[in-house]
Amino acid sequence: MLHDLSRIDIITLNVITQGGMSDRDVRRAVDVIEEHRQLFIDTWRKYHG
Repeated sequence: MLHDLSRIDIITLNVITQGGMSDRDVRRAVDVIEEHRQLFIDTWRKYHG
C-alpha cells in the first residue's frame, strides 16, 4: 500500500516520511539511493525534464 512507503529526498538523502517501514528498512533504502543516486536523478530528469 502507498502509505507503507517512505519518502526520501534523493538530493539531500533526508527521510521526509517513514510510512510503515522499519528504521532498518529505511536505512537500507537510503543506502541504495546513495549508492545509485545519479541513476535516480537521471531517470527522474528523463521523465520530468
